[in-house]
Amino acid sequence: MSGHEVEGEGRLVIVHDEQDSMSIQWDLVGGCKFLVNGVVNSISWIEMMALVSPHETLKRIEVGTGLGIPKAVPVTTAHSLTYRVMASALATAVDDRYEWYAVPAPMDPYDDPDCPYFLPFESAQKARDDYAEAADDQIAATGRDIHFFQPFWALLRNLEPIAIFDSAGVIHTVIGATELMPSYEYMDRKLALTTARVLGPYLP
Repeated sequence: MSGHEVEGEGRLVIVHDEQDSMSIQWDLVGGCKFLVNGVVNSISWIEMMALVSPHETLKRIEVGTGLGIPKAVPVTTAHSLTYRVMASALATAVDDRYEWYAVPAPMDPYDDPDCPYFLPFESAQKARDDYAEAADDQIAATGRDIHFFQPFWALLRNLEPIAIFDSAGVIHTVIGATELMPSYEYMDRKLALTTARVLGPYLP
């Protein structure tokens, strides 16, 4: 999952695979769009909100894109847990007196633009530098450019960053880096308790 700012279209959230053969996007106005046999299919926000369950939207996308509806619940990975904890934090903060957002924390592995979201979190800055070094090593080894998927998201409260999420399964706060999977296992694989464990001081 990646966040993109597109001139004239605003913010997009895109679900994709590493080969770019599958791409599903959401935007603030148009809702969801995905390509099937060269034809753009769309689901408006009104349609999504009118459905009995949000899972109906997922099923429609899974069938429409050819992904298929999973016959078994997918195993939680460090990668998927990152997004689940972010979603859990935002759901917990619904109706809070503060405004909460999860937004991309962009980095350029070739020329660091020094995104201000990273400034309060030393461990996130180191992780960002490690990604940049790995990208440089890959370019040196292969001799060609790479398409770099943004790995970081910032959790904001009233536009102030309170955490940086790394899609590899790590959350960075002012106390440092915490791997999410060990916390998830320690809390008996309960998502709400895991979210409270890593973000408790900030949650309403």
